Amino acid sequence: MPKNEVVKLGGNKTQNPAVVEYGVQEYVLKLHGEKIPTAHISKRLKVEKDIEISAKSIGKWLTEFKQKEAEKKSVALSDKYELLVVNYEKEIKGILSEVKEMKDLAKEQKQLDIYVKLVGKLYQGLELLAKLMGDIKPSGAVDINIIINEINKRSFGEHKDVRNKLFGDKVVDVEAEVVEEDKKREEDLRK
Repeated sequence: MPKNEVVKLGGNKTQNPAVVEYGVQEYVLKLHGEKIPTAHISKRLKVEKDIEISAKSIGKWLTEFKQKEAEKKSVALSDKYELLVVNYEKEIKGILSEVKEMKDLAKEQKQLDIYVKLVGKLYQGLELLAKLMGDIKPSGAVDINIIINEINKRSFGEHKDVRNKLFGDKVVDVEAEVVEEDKKREEDLRK
């Protein structure tokens, strides 16, 4: 197999980008980082390294490189977020189990005021866990549909007579009114 060909799954052959083939990725990235246009990068490669790569090829490789880097960052961020959520869930469950144990102990010792406080804390912890897992909305969250429905109800109630006012018993001949208005304007202009 020739040096510049790579076999993809399925047997299709594709060429390596020239930037990769000649091993000048770091050099191209360095020049691109200095805000040098791809046409000038191409010329510098020819002059400094005796490597001929078109500006279009360099631009295409840079675009693909940026896309791959963005995908890597996206995957890394989602992994961090998932780990963070799992850690929070584990910690909250641990705290809740301790609160439950203390609640049971307070119940056995007939300390009702402590028992009531711990039950309240247990419910708060469960609510926090449900919010974290997305099962319930955080406090202060606004359900837009409820607000829009309320606005529609109020608007309909306040403006239900508007249709009757617009489309009442009185019939208006718009054409006759326009002709009459034109005649008045014509007379005013003649005066």
